[in-house]
Amino acid sequence: MNTKSKHFWEELGEKDLGNYQITKITYGKSHCLCGTKIKNIITITNKQTNQQKIIGGDCAKRLGFKLKWTNINDYLYNSTLCANTQKEKQFTISLQDKLPKWDKKLKLTQKQKQWLEAITKHQWKWGVWK
Repeated sequence: MNTKSKHFWEELGEKDLGNYQITKITYGKSHCLCGTKIKNIITITNKQTNQQKIIGGDCAKRLGFKLKWTNINDYLYNSTLCANTQKEKQFTISLQDKLPKWDKKLKLTQKQKQWLEAITKHQWKWGVWK
């Protein structure tokens, strides 16, 4: 095991891995627990201790934290994780609240689509009002 991997597992606590969940995704410059420079900053939080750790996308995939953007439910859930301001978070939650009623028929205005794509940095592939 190389020193980066060893440090990573010491910091994370291998036995506590199941207690972590993704709580925030931001874009910027930082370092993963393994020491690698990252641009996609994924904050994971221990559900029991509330301790937060920063990891990159590659380490998140290795640990099984894979964000899916394949359906509306996943997209809107992930958009809340990507929201940087309270206004963005309220916007994404308001869209999630519409899902039980509209599900796959949910359509966004062009402005909502643009705002959501700016928050997530991922393309919206579903309905848009013309």
